[in-house]
Amino acid sequence: MQKKVVRPPASYFQSSFSPAGSTNLAADMGHPASHERSQFVDLKIDCGSSRTWHFCKHCHRAYNASKLPNGTYSLPEPKRIKGRIENFKSHLKRCEHFIAHGSSTGSSDAATANPTVGGLLCSGDGASTLSQQNPRKQTRIDDYYVGFFEENERQLFERVILEFQADNNLPDTFIERKSTYRLLHLAHTMMIDVSPLPNRKKLGGPVLDRYALACEDDESTALLECQKTTEGRVNFLSDVWQNIARAHLLGCLLWLYGKQLTYGLFQTGSRHD
Repeated sequence: MQKKVVRPPASYFQSSFSPAGSTNLAADMGHPASHERSQFVDLKIDCGSSRTWHFCKHCHRAYNASKLPNGTYSLPEPKRIKGRIENFKSHLKRCEHFIAHGSSTGSSDAATANPTVGGLLCSGDGASTLSQQNPRKQTRIDDYYVGFFEENERQLFERVILEFQADNNLPDTFIERKSTYRLLHLAHTMMIDVSPLPNRKKLGGPVLDRYALACEDDESTALLECQKTTEGRVNFLSDVWQNIARAHLLGCLLWLYGKQLTYGLFQTGSRHD
């Protein structure tokens, strides 16, 4: 008995840094994560029996790509799938978007020089078949969809990081900072696409204002905790506009309690605006 092998396109490894939203649930249970699980995103929503809901990342990508100018989608929203390996295998066998990754390249990546490559037999018309020499051998999904090599994606990911460092003139220590990990981890696990990125005006305007307000609230909360713990009280007066003095005074107060606050001072006119 021979089975047709569908090879994923080479562009699959260039579509993202790593399988978006892949879960390590199997690794947490004492088993290595399978190729099937890496094709799904864990929603972190309990569905009973100590399992969580997932959705197929290929269906989700196709759904996002089907967005129309009026804001609607031509494809139905992907269905949630219970986090069981049997459900993953069943879905991937009939997922047209997952299979499309293998059929889009044709035979460009197929072995043409040798009749047998890695256990795959190539027929005269270019179609690859799997030799069933050992019927007792457990069938894996990578027997049908060859080419999902984690090492390839890891090397691509490291190369893109190196290009990012060189393009932004970053020191070698940037990769060791927690903010770098938080950024990459969020981009890896979030369900939305990272595109479009905010432009300079938006990032330095409303986005910065929202974050500055959140930081001020956090620092004010920290100041109250310091006062409750030490029972210390202190006050400062400043002969400037209130919106300028507020951040300055907050920094002075926290400094007395051994906390550091860094903020920017910008040049102003005689009107302090």
